[in-house]
Amino acid sequence: MLAQKKGITSVSYASRILRLTTLSPEIQKAIIDGRSLGGLMLADFMKPFPLLWSEQEKALGIPED
Repeated sequence: MLAQKKGITSVSYASRILRLTTLSPEIQKAIIDGRSLGGLMLADFMKPFPLLWSEQEKALGIPED
């Protein structure tokens, strides 16, 4: 199991982290570039969010550029 290989004891935590790979490319780029995402923190991305990229920014309350 991936979680065990990486030393993560909580499968739930590993699942939540892997879910971050479904963030839209624009949101990922903003995170990598260090741009503000309306005050969002990692904990905010651990909550359920839409899988459709077109709905993610709206649901997460990320201000448009």
